[in-house]
Amino acid sequence: MSEESRPSGAIDLDELFERADDVVAKSVIGRPRQGSGYVPKIDAKIRLNREVMDWLKSMGPRHYSRINGLLTALMEAEQKRESDRSL
Repeated sequence: MSEESRPSGAIDLDELFERADDVVAKSVIGRPRQGSGYVPKIDAKIRLNREVMDWLKSMGPRHYSRINGLLTALMEAEQKRESDRSL
């Protein structure tokens, strides 16, 4: 969708996926070293449709990191949209 045809306040999916890939690339595999700047995660149980999980797995390894990356990117986009609205 072009910039002109996207509704005001809509989130750009290309940017969302690029940011999600950044989060996955920077995520730590295994136990991080103390003082490494690692942001601790919490355990959470979510239920996903089979099609969603299959799609995430089809994108390659680390599908749980990808879920975190997509949600992080969505959160950041929403926070940016909120701060732009308050200006």
